[in-house]
Amino acid sequence: MKSLAVVDRPTGVDLARDSIRTAILRGEFGSSGKLTLTDIADRLGTSVTPVREALRDLAAEGLVDIDPHKGARVHDPSMTELRETYALRLILETKAMSEAALVPLSVRIAACDRANRLADQMETEPDVPVWAELNRAFHAEIAFTLKSEWPRLYSLIETLRNFSLLPVTSALNREGTLMRQADREHRELIEAIRRGDSAQAGSITSDHLQRTRQVLLQENA
Repeated sequence: MKSLAVVDRPTGVDLARDSIRTAILRGEFGSSGKLTLTDIADRLGTSVTPVREALRDLAAEGLVDIDPHKGARVHDPSMTELRETYALRLILETKAMSEAALVPLSVRIAACDRANRLADQMETEPDVPVWAELNRAFHAEIAFTLKSEWPRLYSLIETLRNFSLLPVTSALNREGTLMRQADREHRELIEAIRRGDSAQAGSITSDHLQRTRQVLLQENA
C-alpha cells in the first residue's frame, strides 16, 4: 500500500493575506489607506472571515493598523519608527549574517544554494512587490540557518524585516535601480557565507542596511 504524502495547500486566509499584502505593496488602497472588510471580500470573491483574519496577520507584520473603532488602515511608518527599526536591524542582522557564515558547512551550502535560486529569480523580476516577496524569502533562507542555535535572534530579525517591508517597497517603487544594486549585494553575501567569511558577511550586511536606511530617511524627511 502506497503511503499518502501530505501536501500543504493554501487556506482561504493564506490567499487573502497574500492578495492583500500584494495590493498594499502596490499602493492600491489610495491615499487614505482604508481597508474595508466587505470591499476587500467582494474584491477577492470570499467572505469577510478570512479577510478579517488576514488583516490581523498583516497587522502583526507591521503592514496594517487596526483600530476597534476606526477599522483597519495601511500602516504609515513614522521617521522615529524607521530610525529605531534600522538601528536595531543594523545591530542584529550584522551579527546574524556573521553567525550564518559559521554554521556547519553542509547547512550553509544548502542555504546558499536555495538563496541562489531566489537570487536568480530576483535578477530578472521587474515587478517591485513580487521582487520584495522574493527578497523576504531570500533573507529568510539564510537566516533560517540560525533558527535552532539563535531562535530569539531569528524571531527578532523576522519581525523587524516584516516591519520594513512597506517603506522599502515604497522606496523601490520610486527608484527601481535600488533593486539591481541589492541583487549584486545578495550575490556577494551568498559567496561570503558559502566560504565561511564571517567578517565579510557582516560587513556586506551592515553596508547594505546603512544605504537602505539613508534612502528611507531622506525620502521621509
